[in-house]
Amino acid sequence: MSSIFISYRRSDASGYAGRLYDRLSSHFGARHIFLDVDHIDPSDDFARTIDSRIHKADTVLVLIGPGWLDAADAQGRSRLHLETDYVRIEIATALRQEKTVIPVLLGRANMPTEGALPSDLQALAARQAFSCNDERFHADVDTLIEKIGRKANWRDKFWMGKTRASRAVDVVSRWSRRIVALAVFGGVSVAALIQIGGHVAPGNAKPARPYTAPAPRTRIERSYSSQDSSPSAGVDLLLRNRAVDSARKRQIVQQYNNTAKEIIDSMGR
Repeated sequence: MSSIFISYRRSDASGYAGRLYDRLSSHFGARHIFLDVDHIDPSDDFARTIDSRIHKADTVLVLIGPGWLDAADAQGRSRLHLETDYVRIEIATALRQEKTVIPVLLGRANMPTEGALPSDLQALAARQAFSCNDERFHADVDTLIEKIGRKANWRDKFWMGKTRASRAVDVVSRWSRRIVALAVFGGVSVAALIQIGGHVAPGNAKPARPYTAPAPRTRIERSYSSQDSSPSAGVDLLLRNRAVDSARKRQIVQQYNNTAKEIIDSMGR
């Protein structure tokens, strides 16, 4: 399973590391994110644990703050140039294992040049860095999460942190909701089409009658006098009936749309 290793120096980026860990955990699942203070027990061998976790990781994030390169020990020696420095060990191990290493520049820090790094870390200078600033922290982390997902072929967060059993339950539940929604939607559609075709209001449907051929029409010739109704009266009546039918159809369609929307909204996605 894919995982992410966060490498950082406490004196330089501990605050950023905690915030980043929280965001990554909420997206990918906490068990897929490694941060030393949360995952190493007091009795564990630090170096061996780090080597094992990097071996399991697909992506290693190297957090580089303004003081990352210049950090020094009590004797004033550059910590990054000490062979026992844990940050150097983490990065060198990740590079040696050919992991996806992403330098993350924090607080407007600059990317170290190759000449400023120990020989086993110089390949880090060739990696494309990602900048993460305070004023755009959450937006930048969103972009970083997207990049990590593309690099390591992560599946979407629907799967993160789930067992096989819970994944199966989620799939069945999701498809069950879709099938039920489609069935209800289809039933409503058929009912609406029947109502439109038969011009019958809901609840007033009558049994279908056997088909009877209409009687032949006989044309009656007559003349209209001044006392008769105008010939256009029949045409007006026909147009009014058609208008009523059209309005009734629109009313049924609107009723169908409203019902379908209520059903779908009540069932969620």
